[in-house]
Amino acid sequence: MEEDAIDLIASYADGAMRDALSTLDQVISIGKKDISLEDVENTLGIVDTDNIFNLVQSILDKDFINSLNNLHISSQGKSVISVFQ
Repeated sequence: MEEDAIDLIASYADGAMRDALSTLDQVISIGKKDISLEDVENTLGIVDTDNIFNLVQSILDKDFINSLNNLHISSQGKSVISVFQ
């Protein structure tokens, strides 16, 4: 398991061991031998920081078409609210 993936699980659990173990169980249930940061992000419904940057940049550039394209995050089952957490 990638170190970044472990760090994200610990951070997301915010000190709650049961939450961390529950998340770990969910990630393990994917059935992959090597768990990546992306696997944990997908399990938790967390959006990649590059997507966040692209969304904010397109809004600042007043590029509404790209802003909408970058909002495809919600169609991937990820909470748009989690983008800003």
